Formats: sequence, structure tokens, C-alpha cells
Amino acid sequence: MERFVVGTGRCGSTLLSRMLDCHPDGLVLSEFLGALDRLNFFNPGIVSSDELKRILCANNVFIDIVNARGKIDKTQLLDAFNPLEQSVPCLLVSAMPFLSDKPDELFAEVLAAVDRYPDQPLSAHYLQLFAWLQKRFGKSFWIERTGAALEYMPQLHRFFPKAKYVHIHRDGPETVISMMNHGYFSALISFFTKQATREELEQTEFGGMPITPDDPISQRMYAHPPSCEQFAAYWNYQLLLGYRTFARLDASQYLEIRYEDLLAEPNAVITRIAEFFELPESPGWIDKAAAVIDAKEITSAIGRLPEDDQAVLREACMPGQILTDRYQHPWVLPTMALMREFCDRRQ
Repeated sequence: MERFVVGTGRCGSTLLSRMLDCHPDGLVLSEFLGALDRLNFFNPGIVSSDELKRILCANNVFIDIVNARGKIDKTQLLDAFNPLEQSVPCLLVSAMPFLSDKPDELFAEVLAAVDRYPDQPLSAHYLQLFAWLQKRFGKSFWIERTGAALEYMPQLHRFFPKAKYVHIHRDGPETVISMMNHGYFSALISFFTKQATREELEQTEFGGMPITPDDPISQRMYAHPPSCEQFAAYWNYQLLLGYRTFARLDASQYLEIRYEDLLAEPNAVITRIAEFFELPESPGWIDKAAAVIDAKEITSAIGRLPEDDQAVLREACMPGQILTDRYQHPWVLPTMALMREFCDRRQ
């Protein structure tokens, strides 16, 4: 069975993957598909092993530019940086450390294994690789989970139409605030809101220029970061893509859970997921999974904002809140009830 955990960025899927990793027979592939070459990781057609290796070895330019700018301050300059030459495969630094304390060695094993794969569709390549990893670690099933997977949910379903999907979602304003505290999303949503121009990139490391606090990308991230409304628009966008695809799934393929319920009732929620995913029984693993939750996970950020800012953020998140059944506008019903009251008085 093909099993996936999907959600938006900062929705709690990382915590859920750590909890599911407590099952002794399961292999959780965390941040795997999302670490691949985003321009080619869902290419149709037949793909050779060499092409597959190029997809596995790709870097994530957004992670590169964020990591580079995390090292600068107002007075510091960095030497010219070429992300295509100096970066490392995203899969090596994101997914491999979840699987092994020797990620370099494991990554080399992966590349050696796929070198022998026949020419076949990418979906078959992925299933063959996941099966190899499952056998490599002596597990009986695998679950793939990548943060912000809803952004490519249509392609994921096209590649794995019979898979089962657990969708975890979190309150919109809380999710947006969490995104706003991460430089990766600041960069990503900046370009989601306004595409970069060739002239703009010429003034950055992509044009051979040094990274500075005043270069166009740094300015996007720090001097002129996206507004909360723009973060909310990105969150809504991911959910719209997701729910459009969920409508095509059979009921047996889809399970929706709330991050807040996972924190409040972890044993019950993990039990539901285990039954849905048809995981083999293993005494004690669900209690162990529940113990993964840290008390600091159970916090709220929106209450610390001024009331006006809360109102703006809630309004901006309304489409996604409606989709996730977190918002029910009274519409005209209160007015109708008041009108009925006046009518009753006159009778």
C-alpha cells in the first residue's frame, strides 16, 4: 500500500511523522519527495536511471539562498556565491538525516541502487526506491511525508492514484504566524506574490554578485517581507489545490485530522491513522508515539497579536478556514431571526 501524509507548510506534519516513526515496522520517509528537483520530479514519460539520479541530486535554490542570508547582518558581505556549483543535494541534507546518522553513506547507497534501475515512469522509479529503502532498513511498510505537500497534491495523485492520504491541517492564523517566523517561507512567498525578473536576479549571486543585506533577494526577505495577507494567500492557495484533488479520491483513500486534535488526544488520533493506513499491530507503539509530544507544542500565537492584527489575519485566512471547517459565517441568519422576532410580536 502507498501511504502519504500531506498538508501545508507549518501544519504539524513533522510532529506527526515523528510520531508515526515510533512504529517499529514502519519506515517514515520525511521530506523525501519535496527534496527532489521541483522542476522535474513529476515529469511524465519514461525516465532513465541517469535522469532519475539528476532529480535525486538536485539542490533547492530557495534553501540555498535562505541559508546564505542567514549568515549575514547589516555590516557583512559574502563572496560571490554560485548556488549551482556550491550547494549540496537537498535530499542529502533533508531526508537522509531522518533515516541514518551517516547520511552521506546512505545517499551513496541510494545512488548506487538506482543506477541499476530500468527505463520506466518516475512513479515506478519512486516505488522501486521506496521498496529498496524499506528492505534496506528491515521494515514492512513505508509512509512518505513532506511539508507543504499540498502544493503538488494534483501531481502526487496523478502519480499514485490508488494511494491513501492522511491530510493534517492546522488553524489558519496559527499556521501563517508560524510561516512568518521562518526565512524559507519569507523567500518563497515573496516570489509566490511577485515573480523575480531577470534584471533582479542579475543583481544577486545568480548574476555573480556578492550577497549583501541590500541585494534584491535580501531586501525581499528582510527589508520588504511579505505581509500577513500574502502569507495567508499562499496558505489558502495550498489548501485549494489540495481540496480540489481530494474531491477526486474515494472515501477509503482520505483521512482528515486536525493538528489541535493530535495534541489534545494523541492516542485516539494515532489509532485512527493506524486503522486507516492498515498498519500492523505492535503493542505499546501508540503510547510511545503520544509521548513524542512536547508541552511547548501546545501554544497559541495569535492571542499575542494586537486585536486589529488578529482581525486582519482571520479575514485573510477565511477561505482556508472554510475549507477546513474552522469558520462558519452567520450570513443573514441572525438578521432573519431578528426579523422573525418582530413579525411574531405583531401577530
